[in-house]
Amino acid sequence: MIVSDRVALAEKIVKGVWATFHKPVPIPSYHKTPTTPTAAPDTAPLFLGKNNPFGLNLISQFFHAPSCLHNEGVWHNCLMGINYVILSKKNNLVSDKCKDTYTKLSSSLYDLNFDEKEHLFRNRTYSSYWNHETSHCNYFYLLTKIVKHYNESTEKSLNSNAIAVIFWSFLTNDTRLDIEKMWIALETKFYDTEKKLWKRSSAEDRKYRAVDHAILLVAAHRTLNSSHFNITRERRTYLERLQTQLVDTILNTFNYANTDRISTYIIGEEHHTSKHHASYVPQENAQENSTIKIKRFAWQDVWVALALHTQKVDVQELTKNIYETFHDPISGALFNEPRQNKVASWGGKLCNFTGDNALFYLLLHKLGQNEHPFVNSFHNLLQELIVEKDELDTGDYCYIAEAKQFRSPSLWASSELTFSLLLSTGADEL
Repeated sequence: MIVSDRVALAEKIVKGVWATFHKPVPIPSYHKTPTTPTAAPDTAPLFLGKNNPFGLNLISQFFHAPSCLHNEGVWHNCLMGINYVILSKKNNLVSDKCKDTYTKLSSSLYDLNFDEKEHLFRNRTYSSYWNHETSHCNYFYLLTKIVKHYNESTEKSLNSNAIAVIFWSFLTNDTRLDIEKMWIALETKFYDTEKKLWKRSSAEDRKYRAVDHAILLVAAHRTLNSSHFNITRERRTYLERLQTQLVDTILNTFNYANTDRISTYIIGEEHHTSKHHASYVPQENAQENSTIKIKRFAWQDVWVALALHTQKVDVQELTKNIYETFHDPISGALFNEPRQNKVASWGGKLCNFTGDNALFYLLLHKLGQNEHPFVNSFHNLLQELIVEKDELDTGDYCYIAEAKQFRSPSLWASSELTFSLLLSTGADEL
């Protein structure tokens, strides 16, 4: 796959996301129950796209054209915003459209989810664009009690706010985000001065993840290297010191310097009730009154490697370990969890998720490992992930399946694949 092919595919994926505003994709079977109603044939036109009187569907519609939001959360909106910025520079045919989209998106996301009192983004705020009802009978029925991550939440998450900082670092004309106040808020809300670790969430007192430290590291890196962020000399010194501390924490506290002892989570004393769970095991180097969780997930490990790479840390051995740990010998791609687990943490089979594999593809390109055997396997996997025209009438756009095992298109797959394709085509840094 040559560079131009990657940009062209990214454009088709983006257009597929946009198309869901008018033409929803089918609701995945795993989001349905025997009681999920469907629209009668004569009423189906009432529930299409912007004409749906009940609002868009969060599972089957990934874009609201007037606001340019993709859902009501932060993470995927920011990833798609980054995608538009990069695509606007790489494809003149859609440059103006992408610029208009990321401009509206940043404004809409700020208005919807930014808490101006705390200077942080909420996880998810209900809007008037998507449907939140569970009682009416129509094709876009959404079981919010089952799909809990679509529920409204005033909680603040470290990774959501870190990815927001990264997105805004790509924007040159949006000055509404006060980066100085946001970094102060990040430290106040998430940094545990006792443990010297960053908490995953504002609602969790003692839960720390390596991946959150990694994404925060990228946010600090992008802030320092952004030409339009107006930060003080003191803030610059703080961020430079923070980068060093985060690298040390990832390598030595979470043990990524020793791939035989990687620890993805640290659980504080408030969570000791979980210590007898199979995935929680005390380690010799665990901090006092803490338990370390060694369960690994591909996407988290890859983000850690990408973050360390921004600091010029040698991640060749870690990359090798990720490949060996998650490698699916049949497809040649990566499983979402270590292949030795046999069964995924939710009880189902291990999967070749699109996002996990796309991020690893990006990592290999950053390391110049374009001849790695995974690359060819990923290209083969891509052919299975692209929903064919005979399955859905796509025209000049395409949909991306959530995983090899789950053929339903998803925003998660679309955003992370586009992100990885575009950042693998040049020198754009995270």
